[in-house]
Amino acid sequence: MSRSRRKFDTSFKLQVVKMIQDQGLAVAQVCKDMELGESAARRWLKQVQDEQSGQAGAGKPLTPEQQRIRQLEAENRQLKQDVDLLKKGISLFCPITAMKRTLVRQWVAEKATTVQQGCRLLTISRAGFYVANRQLRQPKVLCGTRVRLQAVFEG
Repeated sequence: MSRSRRKFDTSFKLQVVKMIQDQGLAVAQVCKDMELGESAARRWLKQVQDEQSGQAGAGKPLTPEQQRIRQLEAENRQLKQDVDLLKKGISLFCPITAMKRTLVRQWVAEKATTVQQGCRLLTISRAGFYVANRQLRQPKVLCGTRVRLQAVFEG
């Protein structure tokens, strides 16, 4: 009958590594006493040594510093994505950009330039230009509450 695979939390792994590092015990002895496989203990030891030297260890971080670094890196990635999204969204509402898009539309209608040349000349995104054009073609959806509020204020 095979044994089920055991899982160890980070505090246990750190405790094993500290026994080896701080108390100077042999890896084989600690593994025998704790009923662990030597390869797992050696992997944990190497990971902690890598993390303490400033390198990212393989797998889930063991030291609190590396755990915090991973958390901050994830937050940083999320914030960068949020900023990119806001940058793209704000240009759709910017009146100067809307004016530039109108100018490009006029130039293209007069066959004075292409969309690509107009967008490059006025430093606006061609993709944003097409998105704004698509939004202009869509019918405006009126909200019932808005219609009632307008009627109250106008009447």
